[in-house]
Order: sequence, then C-alpha cells, then structure tokens
Amino acid sequence: MSEQTTVIVRLEQRGGVCEPRLKRNEAVPRSHHDVGFFNWVPANRPVWYYADNVRCLRDLQLRFHANAIESIIEDHCDLSKVQEPLLMIYDAMVTNCANVVADACAEEFPQDRLYGESLTVALIVALLNASNNRKEKRRTSGLASWQLRLRKYIWSRSFPRI
Repeated sequence: MSEQTTVIVRLEQRGGVCEPRLKRNEAVPRSHHDVGFFNWVPANRPVWYYADNVRCLRDLQLRFHANAIESIIEDHCDLSKVQEPLLMIYDAMVTNCANVVADACAEEFPQDRLYGESLTVALIVALLNASNNRKEKRRTSGLASWQLRLRKYIWSRSFPRI
C-alpha cells in the first residue's frame, strides 16, 4: 500500500501468470490474457499481486500525489472520479503512451525534463480518459448480451411471424 496513487502498465510478460487482485485469493475477471493493461491504485488502497511461473515482466510504474497531478492537468480530467482501484484495464492509447514513456526512460534526449514531463502528462490524461470512459460505459449500458438474446427468444415465441 502506498501513500501515493500508483499506476502500473504491463508492457511485456513471458510465461506464467502475474496479475493484481483486490482480494488475496480471488482473481480479477478479465476479457484478455495478454499485455497492454493498466492498473490504477489510488493512494492508501491495498492491492495484492499474484505471480506463478513468470520468466520476465516489464512494467512501467508511476507514483504521484493526486494534488500535484490536478494542478498540471487542470480542467482536462477529473481525478476525483477515480477513487477505486481499476485493475486489468485495456486501452490502446494508454499502452502506446506507456511504451513511449518507457522508451524515453531508456534513452537520453536533449530536453529530458520537458520531454519527460510532457509524455507523463499525456499518459496520465490517457489513463484518466480511459478510466472515465469505462465508468460512463458501465453506467449507460442497458441489458447484457445474454439478456438481449433471451428477450429476443421470448419475443419470437410470444409473437410468431405470420
């Protein structure tokens, strides 16, 4: 558990299973089993990690104070909307930004600080947009696909075509 908000983006994994968990012995449901996901862990929130038979991991990990990020991004995103951990979230923009940040950390650029800060802000905005879009989709969704199929089946039985 950290006193800072932590973001971890999985960039590479070879072999085995390595995943975050909200409960020590309970896997997080997910639709993918590949790299490219991120975990958003707000400050002072416990998250466990499970690993088995992993040969190599490459993650980009950022830790920051929420008030510092809010002063940088201003009105572009609302950090207060992300108070719960978000685990195993796939978003192409976040993954692309994280790869660029990781590559920049491995190489030297003439304007290191300004370039690094710009990339970090872009990554944080992408993370917040992905988390906010995910919450909006969840709130506005209607019936699950199985419910729609069941409704269609019942409707077809109740009102046969003539």
